[in-house]
Amino acid sequence: FIEQLEHSTGDYAGKPFKLEGWQAFIVWNLFGFLNPDGSRRFTRAYVEVPRKNGKTEFLAALANVEMTVFPKKGGELFWAATKRDQAKIGWNRQAAMMEDLMIKIPSLKKRFKITKTGSKILNLKQRMSSTPLGKDSKREDGHLVQMGLIDEYHAHEDNSMVSILETGMGAFEDPLLVIITTSGYNMASACKHLEDNYKQLLDGQKHNDNVFAMIYELDEGDDWEDERNWYKVNPSLGGALKVQYMKAQYAGVLLEGAAAMLAFKVKNLNIWMNSEITWLSIEQ
Repeated sequence: FIEQLEHSTGDYAGKPFKLEGWQAFIVWNLFGFLNPDGSRRFTRAYVEVPRKNGKTEFLAALANVEMTVFPKKGGELFWAATKRDQAKIGWNRQAAMMEDLMIKIPSLKKRFKITKTGSKILNLKQRMSSTPLGKDSKREDGHLVQMGLIDEYHAHEDNSMVSILETGMGAFEDPLLVIITTSGYNMASACKHLEDNYKQLLDGQKHNDNVFAMIYELDEGDDWEDERNWYKVNPSLGGALKVQYMKAQYAGVLLEGAAAMLAFKVKNLNIWMNSEITWLSIEQ
């Protein structure tokens, strides 16, 4: 189904959504790993991956899978962010994908409706909707959340939007919360706290069979300047993410110094840092 969708932005706009291997692995787990009663095993997913690996576009594709292939009557999907305008970025991607699909398959026009003014994608038969939600939205509670989507969780001041989504999930047997983010500059953030817990989960120190976590990062002792290690952190590198882009970002580090190095480490190599500005590098 996903590969019937088309990319909504950038150089790939209008081209079929060809899943990268790491994305296909996530799809298989979230939608194909079921409990004996047929409900899905994973009800929360956390994916941490650097920028330009297609996070938002992938999240939009997952939202359309949920609305189209696995609908639940009355279910609501929410894109949650600190600001509603921020949440609309992912919602707009989902809407654009659905619009293109409805052009490709005209019969879908009877089943789906998109209202740009109200920012809603509607599954008319199932009375489902997809809506952007922010802290500044007029309505933050009273939801029937079938699926919650959070892009760039590192930018959230606290876990309040996650809590709002989770408290609205009680009406469904197997709701799904998907958080996709890069690392950030606040080591005391809700996102870093969540990442620390999920690393313990992946290491076997904690247990929760309902959580799916994938965290891309360098291993201890890896040379961050070694191009060969960039592939370890960037699963789309060599595919949708061009090697030339990474080399250009690294060239900026060599030219511009410590501040550019910090941004490269955080946004391109998924290394958490405590500040957006630095005067001297650790090595210096």
